[in-house]
Amino acid sequence: MVKPSSMNEEPNANRKIGSRLVVRIAISAFIACLIGLGTWKYWTRTYATPPPNALQTRRLVPRAAIRLDSAAAPQNPPQQPTPPQRHEGSPDPIRDPDYDTKLACFEHPKSQVNQKLIAMLGADYPRLSQILKGDEPRQDLKIVRGLLDSLLEAANTARAEKKPPLLLAADSIAERLALPSIVPPSPELQRELDTLAAQGLTFTWVELDGAWSYQNNLLWRLWREYPTSEEGEDAFVLLLRQGWDKSPCCNTGADSFRTVIQHGEEFLSRRPKTVHRRDVLFLVAQAYETWWSLSLVPERDREEGDPSPSAYREGALDARVKAIAYYGEIVEAAPESIEGNCSRKPLELLKDNQDSHQRRFYCYCD
Repeated sequence: MVKPSSMNEEPNANRKIGSRLVVRIAISAFIACLIGLGTWKYWTRTYATPPPNALQTRRLVPRAAIRLDSAAAPQNPPQQPTPPQRHEGSPDPIRDPDYDTKLACFEHPKSQVNQKLIAMLGADYPRLSQILKGDEPRQDLKIVRGLLDSLLEAANTARAEKKPPLLLAADSIAERLALPSIVPPSPELQRELDTLAAQGLTFTWVELDGAWSYQNNLLWRLWREYPTSEEGEDAFVLLLRQGWDKSPCCNTGADSFRTVIQHGEEFLSRRPKTVHRRDVLFLVAQAYETWWSLSLVPERDREEGDPSPSAYREGALDARVKAIAYYGEIVEAAPESIEGNCSRKPLELLKDNQDSHQRRFYCYCD
């Protein structure tokens, strides 16, 4: 016979065991929650969010400048359109790996002319080599002005066949003339501008550069008066290189590639054996490439400065074919030349039907 007291103790023991089990389960669940929460925080901090100072790269857009070559992300150049370069204080510059090659192609026609002028006239004008080879684009005003006057005076008195190289040299030196950046011009500066104008040299204030810019009047004179001379053809190439226009802020329109194509193809047609064929072919190829690339601009979310593509679609397919033909001729005829090296990559992109983002002869002014 079971005693009543024993019967009462058994339910109490079961209740105690059940309570302990509930407490243990609750504690286990709480610990599991803490472990899970800690794990989640660790994962999100380590993997789900970027570090606070993550490097970010964005495309910089040039303003009020004709771009040198936008096959890579362009920058905001102070005077000449150039491929991306290091900004002062920037630890991680965006730099086109083909920058040096592209810059060499851009400068090649001008450097060729300068080398020829030094070889022809350097003995008679020692300052010529010093100024044209100087690292600074503009040098001491008195030295440059003195040489400019000497060249212009010699050109005025020289025989007709001797004038072209003197005029071409004077044009190169006039580009190095650094006039004071005063606007409106002071009386002294105005007298200097008037004197230069009387010599046939026009300087225009360019707000973008914050400087007085020479308008290459002597190049136009050479092309107009001595078109069949070697220096006349040099002048043509240099004018074509700058888009046949040097007016500030796209005064004559944004689509300079059309003008380059018109004048370049006319030149090639009339002078198939010119020594400048490769120079002109390369510039016209870039103009056609610009046309093709502008037709591929997206309708929405365009880069700042890029136009609507609708105005460029007509004729764009033919422009691509022309660019391939001209670049191909350069690569086949002179693969190791500067132009050949510069033609190889755009030729590959065009053949693959890929956008090269060329803007060499498209002007955007903000």
